[in-house]
Amino acid sequence: MRLGIDIGADTIKAVLVRGEAVEQLGRVPVQGKPFQRVQEILERLRAEGHQKVLLGLTGSGAPQVASLLGVEPVDESNALAAACNLHHPEARTIIEMGRETQKYLRFARDDVAQRLLLDDSNLGCKCAAGSGSFLDHMATRLNFGSVEQFAAVANETERPATLSGRCAVFTESDIVHLYQKGTPRERIAAGIHQAICRNYRAAVARGRDFEDQILLIGGVSLNPAVSARSARGSGPSGRSTWPGRSRCCRSRSRSRSNTRAPTHSGWASQRSSPRRRPATTCPA
Repeated sequence: MRLGIDIGADTIKAVLVRGEAVEQLGRVPVQGKPFQRVQEILERLRAEGHQKVLLGLTGSGAPQVASLLGVEPVDESNALAAACNLHHPEARTIIEMGRETQKYLRFARDDVAQRLLLDDSNLGCKCAAGSGSFLDHMATRLNFGSVEQFAAVANETERPATLSGRCAVFTESDIVHLYQKGTPRERIAAGIHQAICRNYRAAVARGRDFEDQILLIGGVSLNPAVSARSARGSGPSGRSTWPGRSRCCRSRSRSRSNTRAPTHSGWASQRSSPRRRPATTCPA
């Protein structure tokens, strides 16, 4: 019996593998205590009568937890390759958008080994402009009730506003300017989602090909607006698969919000000042 735990920046996911059967153990929020969350999962299994398991830890938080448990973490790209071999053998490209980071992975089929091997990758992009935390922040700044509502409105809006998307700082500067012009927040929300997809192709993929079949993973993949706009820009064939896509956004009300720009003390105070681009540059 094998226990796999993916320790992300925001949530921890766990599965129990018996042969080829995979049992999902759910996901729990990290809440700044990844080691304690992993301990809770292990204690839960022990209480259910599982005394011995082969443990595998992966994800951005795995190295720290693995060192405390005295085990070696599994490299994220190797874990993803193994998962694709088992569940998506036709996959060739992975787009990952998490709460804090973004990744690009491309696989090639090894005819001798009869499995997928990593062919190309970009694992180190931490630009905030494409992360889940940035979308949470933008939903709050635009006065949406939840990030689900923010994503649903963006997904329904056909004419997104133009945003640079180069950096979180510049994007906020663009939004202030759009508010000054009276642009509806629905168009701004759609523009933010369009910009982060464009930023992914420019800053993460950097001209690399998106070969069929394409998988979109990570917490941001649950966002229907990101999913739809990523599919439009990832390739001509449209053979894209979003494994484990959540229904939470699609089941929300599809009604449009009021088009009047919401007042926000942080931006209202800047309406009378001319538009300026901050001197801060993106470290990416």
